Amino acid sequence: MQTEIFEGVATALYTPITSGEIDLKAFRENVEKQIESNISALVFLGTTGESPTITLKERAKIIKTAIKYKNKIKIIIGCGSNCTKNAVELTRQAKDMGADGVLSVTPYYNKCSQEGLYEHYKEISKAEISFILYNVPSRTSLNTEPETVEKISKLNFFAGVKEASTDKTQIKNLCFLANGKFPVYSGNDRLNAFFSSNGGSGYISTLSNVIPLKIVDYFKNFNNYYKGKDEDKLKDFYDCLDREINPVAIKAMAEILGKKGTELRLPLLKAKKENFEFFKKVLEKFKKEIL
Repeated sequence: MQTEIFEGVATALYTPITSGEIDLKAFRENVEKQIESNISALVFLGTTGESPTITLKERAKIIKTAIKYKNKIKIIIGCGSNCTKNAVELTRQAKDMGADGVLSVTPYYNKCSQEGLYEHYKEISKAEISFILYNVPSRTSLNTEPETVEKISKLNFFAGVKEASTDKTQIKNLCFLANGKFPVYSGNDRLNAFFSSNGGSGYISTLSNVIPLKIVDYFKNFNNYYKGKDEDKLKDFYDCLDREINPVAIKAMAEILGKKGTELRLPLLKAKKENFEFFKKVLEKFKKEIL
């Protein structure tokens, strides 16, 4: 049984932190802004949400707050771990608390085999909640091959793949194998256009934290307006994301825009001064030329 949680744009939300604590007021403001912008789904506690430094108690608080918006938008919870048992427990927690689905990153550090990957997701599928496989080789040192994704797609409750590799040949092969049978989402904003050109189902976007309306418009009007343009209007924003590790850049831009809760947790540090100034220039240009 294959399932689909959403089509279009999901925002991988950053976790608002103020004075070292989760800022629920800023959290709610961010969620409500996303809903107003017609985002299709929200992903909490992913890479952008600084999940490695969020405590179990904080996780429960975040999920509980997020679920209150379930009647307005699809709620997806990051539940990955390099320990299969822990990944299953986190997945069951998300299900029990009412999430629509989970995002489950491939195991990191262990460097398991492709067969080990299949068995990992087979256990996760037993939690009986829609799950999106998250392939991000730059962070996990492990690549999920398209053929492995296709095999995993036959598991119950499989709901697609967030592909964050930069290998265009792999992305093409993945979209070809999917062929409408399961969703393939862009996990790299710079490659959103490439995914749309090759039959991708949507984006799980970091940029939509700060320009949700534009990212939604980009997806919906890609074929009618954006496809084939010589220069992507969002190139400067992609350059912003490349200057700092995620979510450092997105939190810096949020701070410039006057949003609250833009602190980071160690070992992450604030954006370098020269990058912060670059972000300010890009946002000013965005205000004049894109919005």
